[in-house]
Amino acid sequence: VDDLSSNVDVVMFPNTIAYCLMFVLIVLIIFPFRRKLSSQFNKLKPYFYGLGFTGLLICGSIVWGIISNYLYIAFTGEPPTTGNINQATLEKIISVYPVLSLIIFGIVGPVVEEFGYRVGLFNFLRRKNRIFAYIISAIIFGLIHFTIPSTQSGWINELLQIPNYIIAGALLCLAYEKYGLSASITAHVLNNVFSVILVMVGV
Repeated sequence: VDDLSSNVDVVMFPNTIAYCLMFVLIVLIIFPFRRKLSSQFNKLKPYFYGLGFTGLLICGSIVWGIISNYLYIAFTGEPPTTGNINQATLEKIISVYPVLSLIIFGIVGPVVEEFGYRVGLFNFLRRKNRIFAYIISAIIFGLIHFTIPSTQSGWINELLQIPNYIIAGALLCLAYEKYGLSASITAHVLNNVFSVILVMVGV
C-alpha cells in the first residue's frame, strides 16, 4: 500500500490543490452575482431533470463501453484488460484515498468543471453559434480525459474512450442549456459520485 500511495500522491495532491484553488476562485468571481445565481438553485424541478440526465450519462457510458469493447477486439484481436489510463489512475487513487476522492472527484471537481465548461466555454461559444458550442465544448471535454499512452494497444484504447466523454460533455451541455446550471451540476456530481462509489465497493 505504501508503494501505491507514493505513486498516486503524485496525481492526487496536485489535482486536489488545483480543484480547490479553482473552486475558491469561482466562489470569488461569482460572489457579486450570488443573488442572481441563487435563482437557478431554488427550484426543485431542475434537480429532477439533473437526476434524469444522470441516468442518461450512466446508460450512455454502459452502451459505449460495450461498443468500445467490441471495437477494441476488432482492432487488436484481444479483449481489453483495463479501462483508459484516466480511469485506471482514478481507480488507484480511490483505493488509497476513498473519502478524499469522493469529495474532490465526486463533488468539487464536477462543480468546478460545470462552471468552467458550461457557464464559461459553452456560454461563450453559444453566443457565436449554438451547434458549434456543443461540438467544441463536447470535444474539449473528451480530450481533457485523454492521456497519451506508451503502447499501440493503449492508443487504441484511449481513442476508443474519447467518444464516451464527448457524449457525456454534450449531454451536460444539453442539461445546462435546457434546465439550467443546477441540472447540469446535479447530473455531473451524481454521475461522478456513483462512479467513485462503484470503485470503493469493488464493482
